Amino acid sequence: MARGSAPDARPPLGADRLDPPQAWSGSVEDHTGELELSVEAPTIAALFTGALALLAREVSQAPRRPGTVRSLDLRSNGYDDLLVALIDEATFLLEREGFVAHAVAVDEVSPGRLRG
Repeated sequence: MARGSAPDARPPLGADRLDPPQAWSGSVEDHTGELELSVEAPTIAALFTGALALLAREVSQAPRRPGTVRSLDLRSNGYDDLLVALIDEATFLLEREGFVAHAVAVDEVSPGRLRG
């Protein structure tokens, strides 16, 4: 799994290029020591964006910092594993850098790859 890299010149996070913003709905259940995210979306790209947005709401009360961007290139064996890899990456960035990933600007998504 690739780790976040230096900021680049792309638009701020949240500008999902494959789906309009807020093309998803979801909720969070708080269990002892873990969160259960439930997301519904018309596309895989919107589902990934929604999952990150829900996670960000739960882990941070800090306001979004427009223009703060990290690139990612995740590879896995299917959409479900890619979603786990995305959540793992967001958790890594939060714990390591204090960076809260509010959304993903999806450049490419397939069962084996998420790039944004």
